[in-house]
Amino acid sequence: MKQIKTGAVLSYVNIILKNLVNIFYTPLLIHLAGQNNFGIYQLTAQTIATLSILSMGFSGAYIHFFWMEKKKGEEFVRRLNGTYLKMFATIAILSIVIGALVTIFSPLFFGNTFNSSELKIARIMLGLMSLNMAVTFISTIFDSFISANQMFVFQQSRILATTIIQPLIVIPLLMIGFSVVTVAMVQLITSIVLLLLNVRFAIVKLNMEFALKEKMGPTAKLIFAFSGFLLINDIVDLINNNLPGVIVGSLLGPASVAVYAIVVQTRNIFFQLSLALSNVFIPKINKMFSESASNDEFSDVMVKVGRVQLLILLFVYGGFIVVGKFFIKMWAGNGFQDAYWMLVITLFPALVPLSQNVGIEIQRAKNMHKFRSLALGTLALVNIIITYYSLKIFGLTGSVFGYVFSLAIGNGLLINLYNHFVVGLDMVKFWKSTFKLVIGSALSIVLGLALQMFINVDNVLSFSLVGLMYACIFYLIWYLWSSDDNEKIFLKKYIKKYIKK
Repeated sequence: MKQIKTGAVLSYVNIILKNLVNIFYTPLLIHLAGQNNFGIYQLTAQTIATLSILSMGFSGAYIHFFWMEKKKGEEFVRRLNGTYLKMFATIAILSIVIGALVTIFSPLFFGNTFNSSELKIARIMLGLMSLNMAVTFISTIFDSFISANQMFVFQQSRILATTIIQPLIVIPLLMIGFSVVTVAMVQLITSIVLLLLNVRFAIVKLNMEFALKEKMGPTAKLIFAFSGFLLINDIVDLINNNLPGVIVGSLLGPASVAVYAIVVQTRNIFFQLSLALSNVFIPKINKMFSESASNDEFSDVMVKVGRVQLLILLFVYGGFIVVGKFFIKMWAGNGFQDAYWMLVITLFPALVPLSQNVGIEIQRAKNMHKFRSLALGTLALVNIIITYYSLKIFGLTGSVFGYVFSLAIGNGLLINLYNHFVVGLDMVKFWKSTFKLVIGSALSIVLGLALQMFINVDNVLSFSLVGLMYACIFYLIWYLWSSDDNEKIFLKKYIKKYIKK
């Protein structure tokens, strides 16, 4: 439990620090590399990210099968490790081959909107990022084993160090004249270092062992069946988060990609805020299932974690609505104004799935994730069709319409009904428990916007003042009206503990 609590705290510290770093890192990157080169970097990253589907959902299945095999004995865990190592070594080689082909034929994808020098940069970065993806695949098996053993402190400490070190290396190199290719090179070196740290910790500290000659037997078929639907989830995430950016690049060019990249990058903060808490509960949920936990127990975990997730997300979302327009201008600079409204529109429906991530892990633990995969897979295809035609009609702002539609129908409606009537989670209880949070947040946003009738947010001082006043309003409404007894007791204990120190 200590690892879970400390790991969760470190996750949020890591997210806060990472995004504080990005507040300074991204505008410097845009300034030093130029908007077009920044767009090329983002587009190549999104293109190569599609190679992650080669993992075929195996990485998401590891923890589920780790607990299954551990109940049988350590020999079965060694077989599982050996099977995964062989699979991901093969996938890594395949990613290099496919990445090489994408690099060679990149003029076919971007030749119409990129000039010759931009194409040259894009090809070099595609090659480096393909190698980076291969290294990441190899690292996955060790990272999954560390997660299954709930060693969250090591994981988050390692990520924390990377968050600080990477920009400290990249920015000076760009300042003395190195190109944007430097970013991809530093990322590759960082991934190699992380792989070595993962290998050392897993093998030396946790005694990870591999049975490479023995076959998994019937369990191998279960892994492929289970992972097949996780693969669909991975494809859905790639379609929703990466493919629209590729379409933007092919239709509108690198400058528009840079704006879209700011939207995706900011949206990813929301994903990080949500996953920071739910990820540390994945081993616990699978362990609960192996111990035959009841639906009521699973529902209680979802409500408890979901309230905290939604509270944090609503606070950040409301703050962005209130002062985000100036933040985008201050952070990214001129030419990125459209990103504000694109974010306001796309983040709203994302609040639902991001506050219910624990429900996804409960589905997987129960092996009931097939419907979600198929439903969201179908809607992802609808997303791309809507995105393509919306871009042609409305320009850059049309890139978000398909995403909003797929989230609202899929995650907002279908998955909630499925969780309630099929999975056995009490979604009525979930929404009753979060209703006051939503209303309280809406009131905070209205009052925060009303402040701007008296204070014009056009400089850092007014931005900070209105932001601080919004935070105080949000906290008071939460504490006096939205919070439950357990949250108040926890807060009082934490404050007393902090004062004693």
